[in-house]
Amino acid sequence: MRYFLLLFFLFLMLFAFVQRGRVRFFPGFLIISSIFAIFFVLNPDYATSLANQLGVGRGSDLLLYFFVMAGLIVFVFMGVTIKKLSDNLTELARYIAIKEAYKKTSE
Repeated sequence: MRYFLLLFFLFLMLFAFVQRGRVRFFPGFLIISSIFAIFFVLNPDYATSLANQLGVGRGSDLLLYFFVMAGLIVFVFMGVTIKKLSDNLTELARYIAIKEAYKKTSE
């Protein structure tokens, strides 16, 4: 399982590296969280000691909580991005409709 997790997080880092020019916030966040995840996969005792200091029972629970929170943050940012795209599309559709109506009246 350790090797699978390492390959998975390395793949995420590669994906984030390739996507870094297209999206601003997401790739950096993904690279940093993958580095921490790889560190904790290779050194599970550190995750457990950090979890105990934060009041969580096990290191794996701490990592699960972390990735759930990270997923929710990404979900919120994606929602904001989709809203911006929708607003841009609405503005573009209005512009085209007004332009077409102006063309028809001037003919």
